[in-house]
Amino acid sequence: MKFLKIFSKTIASFLVLLLVGACAITAGAQGTNNNNKKQNPPPKPPPKNTSTPPKTPPPPPKTPPPTNTGGNKTPTSNPQNGTKNTGNNPNTGNNPNTGNKTPTTNPHNGTKNTGNTANTGNTTNTGNKTPTTNPQNGVKNTGINPTGGNNGGGRNAGNNPNTGGRNNGNNTGGRNGVNQPGGNTHTVTTHSGAVATVNSNGKVTQIVNHGTVINRGVNGTRTIVTPLPNGGRVVTTGAHGGYVQNTFVRNNQTFVSRTYVYGGRSFVRVYQPFTYHGFVYNRYLPGFYYRPAFYGWAFSPWGIGISFSWGWGGAAWFGFYGGYFQPYPVYVGPTLWLTDYLLAANLQLAYENQQANGAPPPGPDAQTQQVELSPEVKQAIADEIQRQLASEQTQSAAPNGSIPQANGNMVPAALDPQMSTIVVTENLQVTDNGQPCELTPGDVLTRIDDNPGPDNAVMAKVTNSKPGDCRAGALPRVQVSDLQDMMNQFQAQVDSGVQQLAAQQGKNGIPPAPGGSTTVVQGPGQAPPDPNAANLLQQQQKNADAVEAEIKTNGSGNQ
Repeated sequence: MKFLKIFSKTIASFLVLLLVGACAITAGAQGTNNNNKKQNPPPKPPPKNTSTPPKTPPPPPKTPPPTNTGGNKTPTSNPQNGTKNTGNNPNTGNNPNTGNKTPTTNPHNGTKNTGNTANTGNTTNTGNKTPTTNPQNGVKNTGINPTGGNNGGGRNAGNNPNTGGRNNGNNTGGRNGVNQPGGNTHTVTTHSGAVATVNSNGKVTQIVNHGTVINRGVNGTRTIVTPLPNGGRVVTTGAHGGYVQNTFVRNNQTFVSRTYVYGGRSFVRVYQPFTYHGFVYNRYLPGFYYRPAFYGWAFSPWGIGISFSWGWGGAAWFGFYGGYFQPYPVYVGPTLWLTDYLLAANLQLAYENQQANGAPPPGPDAQTQQVELSPEVKQAIADEIQRQLASEQTQSAAPNGSIPQANGNMVPAALDPQMSTIVVTENLQVTDNGQPCELTPGDVLTRIDDNPGPDNAVMAKVTNSKPGDCRAGALPRVQVSDLQDMMNQFQAQVDSGVQQLAAQQGKNGIPPAPGGSTTVVQGPGQAPPDPNAANLLQQQQKNADAVEAEIKTNGSGNQ
C-alpha cells in the first residue's frame, strides 16, 4: 500500500517534469521563430476592403468647339464642305465656324459659308496673325469684305474697292461708278440679272445692271455710270443732270470731250488725257481766253473795297446753308469775288441734288450747328484762283492758245504741292474711321499727302463740311482721280466766273478792266456737243428708275 503511494507520487512528478520540459522546448522554438520573423518579415496580406471603393474621377469637361477668331493652332473639321478650318480670321461676316450642320449665310455675297476664306480675292488665310495685303486695293485684309472686289466670293458687280474712290480704270481719270466702302453688306440678284448690294440697314447702296452701275450715297444722292460701245460713257451726277463722254483726235492728239446737260442746257468741256506713274488722268483745257491784260487786272487788288449785291437773299439754297456760307461784305479784289461765285455755284448744286433725290434735310439742330467757312479757308481758295488766273494769262499769250505737250513728267493738279486746298464739286462717298460718309459740293478738303500710296489714294482732311456730310476733321483717303476731277471742275467753274466778271466789269461798282482786254480768244478746249447727250441721259435715268423699282418691289431693300 505504501509502495503504491510512492509509485503514484513518482509517476506524477515525472509527468510534471515532462510537462515542464515540453513547455520549455515549445518556448524555445517560439523564440527562434520570432527572431526569424524579425529578420525576414513575410509580406503582409492586403487588408480587407471594408469601405466603399473610391469613385473614378470624372473626365475633364469637353472643350467647346473654338470660335473661328483667327490663329487657331488645331485645325478643326468643318462638316459643311469637308475641308479643315485652318484658323482663318473672321471671314467677312460669317458666323463662327462651329461645324453647324445648317449652312449659314455670308451677308457679303449671299452664298453659303463653307468655311473657305477666299472671299475678297485674298490668298487663303491659314491663321497667320499678320494681316495680309489685298492686291485688289492695296489695303490690309482684316477679314472684312470691303463691299466689292469679291474675286473669291459671291457676285458683287466685280467692283474694285478703291478705298471710297471711283477707280478710273483705263478711262482717262473719270469715274466708273464703283464706290462702295466697307460695312456689313450682302448682294441680291433679281430675275432680270441686276445685282444689288444691300447694307446692314436694308438700304440698297449699289446696283449693277448689265454694265450700268448705280450708286446711292449715304444721303441718298444717286450716281449712274453706263459704258458706251465706242469706249465712252454716260454719267448721271444728279437727278436731272450729267454728261456724255467721248474721245476724239485732233492734230494727231487724243482729247476727251464731255457734253454736260443741266436744266435743259448743254455745254462742252474738253480735256487732255495724260499718264502719270502708270495712271491716266484728264487735264482741263479752257475753251476761251481773254487778253493777257485782263488776267493781270483780275488777279490784282482793286485798291478799294466795293459792295456787290448777288441777289441770293430769297434763294432756298442760300437760306438753307446760311450758317455755312456768307459772302464777303466788301470786295477788295476780283479773286475774292470769284471765290464767293464758285462757292455759291457748288452749294446751289448740292442743294438741288439733295432735293431732287429726295434726301431728308438735316434736322434743326444740325442747321443751327453749321460752322461757317472761315476767312482763312476762303483766302486759301482765293489764292488758288489767283494761281489759275496767272497760268491762263501765260497760256493766253501763246500763239493760238497752243497746248503744252503732255508727258510722263506732268504732275496732276490734284497732286500739285502748291494747290492743297480742294473744293468738293460733286458727290463722293468715302470712309471715316471705317464708316461710310459722303462729301457733297461746297465741302472743302485739304490734301495731306503729295504722293499717293499703292491704292493710288492720298489722305485728305475735311476742313469744312455741311450738316449731314463727313464731319469736319475727318481724314479719309481719296482717289487721286477723284481729286483730279474736282480740280478740273474747279478750273472750269473759275472760267465761268471770269466770264461773269468780264460781263460785270465797269458795272455795279466793279472797276472797269483795261480797254480791249475782254476780247475773247478761242482756246484749245473746243469741241462739238454730242447731239444725243440729252436722250442718252434721259434713257439712262429711266432704266435706273425701273431697276430700282424692281428691287424695291421684290423687298430686297430700300433706296
